[in-house]
Amino acid sequence: MANRGPPNHITNGIQAAVIEWIRSLDLELISLLLSRSWPMSILDNSEPQWRPTEVTDTDNVVRIDRRQRLLRWDRRPPNEIFLDGFVPIVTRENPDWEETDLYGFAKNNNPSIFVSTTKTQRNKKTYVWTPRTANRGIVYQYEIYAPGGVDVNESLLHESPWPNQMEVAFPGGIQNIYIRSARELHNGRIQRIWVNPNFLDPNELEPITSSSRTPNVIWRIDHPDGGHKDLDGRSKRSASLDDDLMHGGAESVS
Repeated sequence: MANRGPPNHITNGIQAAVIEWIRSLDLELISLLLSRSWPMSILDNSEPQWRPTEVTDTDNVVRIDRRQRLLRWDRRPPNEIFLDGFVPIVTRENPDWEETDLYGFAKNNNPSIFVSTTKTQRNKKTYVWTPRTANRGIVYQYEIYAPGGVDVNESLLHESPWPNQMEVAFPGGIQNIYIRSARELHNGRIQRIWVNPNFLDPNELEPITSSSRTPNVIWRIDHPDGGHKDLDGRSKRSASLDDDLMHGGAESVS
């Protein structure tokens, strides 16, 4: 493993984690857990790169990490996500090396302690990485402003399996207070925008954009319209591979 000094570089690290035992770990320890399965080809010149407290965004503007817009595609509805946050598949203490393997998670979406997000890409126009399956069934695009996390491209360098996804992975998941909104889509058509009243606003964010015809709905617990999902969807606190649409191999940019 490359010797780059302490792994935190002034970072909020795992502050966003919804899993308490992960959130309470020392950052150096969680970095060592991730390093157990590091690709041999980059072992000598890279290590987990945590998002700094000030990030250079995709439009080259420097923002604090809590003001960088991240997105996540998921089939679970606001009645689950706005209540529990994004909980990773693996939540138990003492995960094995495969469950902390950042490369395996990024490439194959292996069951792990991570939750994936993608950066909003801003280059003359704003666009986002979108899975091809986003146009099938009931899908939600969650808008996230969270501290810390691991920058996958910066960490894995040329071994990053899907660099176009511009992924930020969060060990231990993401608490609900860092999720601002969700766009509900049915077969690719937006139905409504859900607004999370529990969102911890860092201020100075761009407003939520939507058509004047799109309803903006303030979420509440057990909202009668807040549980829409496909009939084969199973309610659960943590994601299954069917719920998680953040697969790098099947994507487009729009």
